[in-house]
Amino acid sequence: MALSEQFLREHMATKRKPRTAAGYEAILRKHLCPTLGATAAADVTRAEVAKLHSKTSESPHNANRALAVISSMYSFAAKRNLVPEGINPARGIEKYSEDGRERYLTSDELQQLGSALSEAETIGVPWVIDETNPKAKHTPKV
Repeated sequence: MALSEQFLREHMATKRKPRTAAGYEAILRKHLCPTLGATAAADVTRAEVAKLHSKTSESPHNANRALAVISSMYSFAAKRNLVPEGINPARGIEKYSEDGRERYLTSDELQQLGSALSEAETIGVPWVIDETNPKAKHTPKV
């Protein structure tokens, strides 16, 4: 799928954080390109995407991320006139419900949090008013 390479190069590498771009690339290379790679972008159907989504149902998180990648890629393609406006084969496919994830702080993170709280309580945290952002009242001074 030539669209996937252009999407990674022109959109993900330039407008997303490296970790996000790496995650999208992994999903493209592992799940999407092997299944849909031989089909022209404008010819990919909702049925094909739904089948791919169903095929990866054992991992609801990955299946839903694959839908997000497809949707983002087709939004990119429409803005570049690579596919007709309104073509997005991921639209309308119901996502799987995902179990909430719980994360605990590591010992190092707990120590950093404790130090930051202690500093804020004793020394204080310097703040400056951000005049350029009308929604933000104050931002921490870095």
